[in-house]
Amino acid sequence: MLPIAPAVYYEGKARERDPRREPPRVQHDAWLSEQIGRVWRDNRAVYGIRKVWNELKRGVCVAVASSSTRRNHQSPEARPDYRFPSGAFFPEDETRVRWLRPDEEILVLDTMPSPFREIAKLAAMTLMRLSEIRLLRREMVHVEQGVVLLPRAKAGARPVVLSQDAQKLLQRQLELNNKAWVFPSPDGVPYSRVHVSRVFRKATRGAGLRDFHFHDLRHHGATMALNANFSAAIVQQLGGWKTERMMRRYAAVTDKTLRAAAEAVSGNGGWQLSANPSPALTRVSPSQG
Repeated sequence: MLPIAPAVYYEGKARERDPRREPPRVQHDAWLSEQIGRVWRDNRAVYGIRKVWNELKRGVCVAVASSSTRRNHQSPEARPDYRFPSGAFFPEDETRVRWLRPDEEILVLDTMPSPFREIAKLAAMTLMRLSEIRLLRREMVHVEQGVVLLPRAKAGARPVVLSQDAQKLLQRQLELNNKAWVFPSPDGVPYSRVHVSRVFRKATRGAGLRDFHFHDLRHHGATMALNANFSAAIVQQLGGWKTERMMRRYAAVTDKTLRAAAEAVSGNGGWQLSANPSPALTRVSPSQG
């Protein structure tokens, strides 16, 4: 039996009685564990490690709900307005923009087995996230009104407006089964994220794509809407984004004025023929320059 100094023993007992005596690192780890558990519970207990980590990155960390837990976490990091310091996580890659050409869309989506084909098509048509489609319940779908009501989306409760094709797809899917879920597995429960992603990855690789993920279908749908001359604000509401920050990278790809300016810089004369040229792109004569 190893001898223990009385001071060490009594300090350990004191920490058991009053967790505030624990070192700041121990208090912070306990508080962070609580936050991880809260995020997991708030998302229907279906998030894995990667999704919980991304949710924590996005700004976590509202006050701990339990008053007793709050009393036990009085370290500076545990205050209600705490946010992770800048640089604590790797920044999100905002340069990644992927969309499908019409021929690629046929090769990827039409070759997938049902119901994964319908899941992917619905994602491209509505900009819904994979978790929103997997966990879509029958009572959330209102085909007659042309809307899906999501009570707990990432940015809060929001309606998803359905196109005619999306309405027909959901109507057919609802008629195929009488389960509570719109896209149930053979066991009657939602398909797992891993299962859907595996089938989608097999389809994209069969089409010759090596860097196209299921979430990129949101990029694809947003790009198609912006190419159809809908504003970033409209697409933002359609996809349920909180800010236009995500829209700006799509606009950088689709904006005709920017493309016309790029042609002008390259010395190509065809840029003058683009529709609705910006006044800022008027050619300046040598005498004026």
